[in-house]
Amino acid sequence: MKGSENELLTCIDDLGIDLGQPIATLQTTIVNNKNRAVGDIDVQFFGRGFANNGTYVCADGNCLKGFNIQYSKFHPDYYKFNYNEENRKLNVIGNDVDFTLQFK
Repeated sequence: MKGSENELLTCIDDLGIDLGQPIATLQTTIVNNKNRAVGDIDVQFFGRGFANNGTYVCADGNCLKGFNIQYSKFHPDYYKFNYNEENRKLNVIGNDVDFTLQFK
């Protein structure tokens, strides 16, 4: 999903993340849009330095299960990303997930 990759890259740029670094960790608020569970988590942005993986977002799987999210790695090839620069919100939507990351 080329549009999703562009949305993720816009988010990364807006947050000031250096893609030259292999991993950047930020604290964010997560909202599971399916069940409205809300809380703070750390997410990692993985840059292009990881062979054949491209840029993607990851979080601790055990932590995400607490928000009823079964997966921990979100790649724009498999999930739809939509970033709102004004509110600094990254929406991630897929078959089994629909959540928002609200950055400070």
